[in-house]
Parts: sequence; structure tokens; C-alpha cells
Amino acid sequence: MKIHLIHAITLNSIKIGETDRLLDLFSYNHGRLLCTARGASRIKNRFGEAAEPINESKFWVSSKEGRISVVAKEANIVDSFKNIHSDFLKLNLAFFISEIVGYFFKRGDPAPEFWLFLRKFLKNMENSINPMMFAFFFIKILSHNGLLADKICSICGSPLNDVSICGKNGFMHKECSDKTDFDIAPSISNPIFYFKSIKLEKVQSVHLSPDVEKMIVATMYKILLMHISKPLKTAKFWEGYINNYWKSA
Repeated sequence: MKIHLIHAITLNSIKIGETDRLLDLFSYNHGRLLCTARGASRIKNRFGEAAEPINESKFWVSSKEGRISVVAKEANIVDSFKNIHSDFLKLNLAFFISEIVGYFFKRGDPAPEFWLFLRKFLKNMENSINPMMFAFFFIKILSHNGLLADKICSICGSPLNDVSICGKNGFMHKECSDKTDFDIAPSISNPIFYFKSIKLEKVQSVHLSPDVEKMIVATMYKILLMHISKPLKTAKFWEGYINNYWKSA
């Protein structure tokens, strides 16, 4: 039995038995892992905050028959994202993000590039949140998994065929062209794919009208749900946040 050091973000933590916890980890080198943390539910334990969701830590885990399966020793916190944990809204939206990551990434499939993006996204959440950040996250996770077509309909969110038009609402099916109340800035023919091409740091500096932002957020969330076969447990936090945001905007 070998001991490995892994760098991971804890997506979820479930109590099993009296004292143990089952951790859903998203690691840099190994992708998603399920690890049993022995004694992690005790008041005094060797894992601390690392056994709780939305924390970045380094874990020492054991490997049996080529599969990383059990937390063998201890964990050291790298970043506890304190500004997320101290804010009820941010924490619940982080749970929403972690549930999506857990759905789209299979266990054992490394995704170091997306892991770095997720860490950066959580760091940005500590400072501020807005709907476009989350639309950008939806774009990135769908693109990483090859689920975002090169061209999609700006209205219904489904892939475009050869029969499409480009108008004030971006690229769309002909049958969808009269089904929207949203106007898109003429200088952006397909704003969703503009966001696909930029970095997270630039999202905050892009200024669009509220109607355009609503269209992008609604479309990306619709596309996301098209690829999820079961209801998201944390969807109510996202939907409550987005509804309250647009009411107060």
C-alpha cells in the first residue's frame, strides 16, 4: 500500500458511521476521488477544515490495487476561502458550483487545467459575485467537456444547423428569430462565444445591458441543464439568487 500526496478541493463531505466522513475531492493530478477520512467527525481530528466542503488542502492518502481510496494520514489546509464561508449567499452558491463540478467530472479523470480555473473562480468569489461570473463558469465547464457547440442558437441554446440567421439577437434558428424579447448589442454577433474566448479576469470589465446579460445567463443555464439528467439539489440557491439580483438591479 503506497502513500500519495494529493492537492485537492473538497467538493462534498458526508458523514458515515459514528466518526468517519466520505470526502468527494477534486484533485489536481487525479481528478475526482472518493476518500474515507477516518475519525473526521470527531471534535478533535487530524483533518480539520480539510474534511469540510469548499476548502483547498493537501491530503496524504493510501493507494490500494492502483486506486486512490482511503485518506491514510492527515491533511493540511492550503486555502479555506474564509470570505466564502463567512457569507451565507456565497457559501451556498459555492455548493451549487461544487455540485456541478461533481456531476461533469468522472472519478479518476485528471483535469488539471479546469482545477486551476476552479480554484481561481473560488478566489474571485471571495471578493465579489455577479451573474456573469456564473455564466462564464457554465461556459467553461461545458466547453471543457466538449458540450458547447461552435455555434449555438442565442434563443433556445441548442446547436445550430446550416439553416440559421445572424441578426440583432446573434446567431439563431430561423424559427427562433421571432421568439425573444432580448436585444443584443449590434457589435457582438454572438456574445456567448465572446465570453468563451476571454479569461475570468476580464469578465468583470465587460459592460453589457441588463437584457443582454439576462439572455446570456439564462441561455447558459438552460444549456447546462440540458446535460444534467437529474435535478441539482442546490439549484434553488442559484435560482433564488438570480431572481433577487435582477429585481434589485
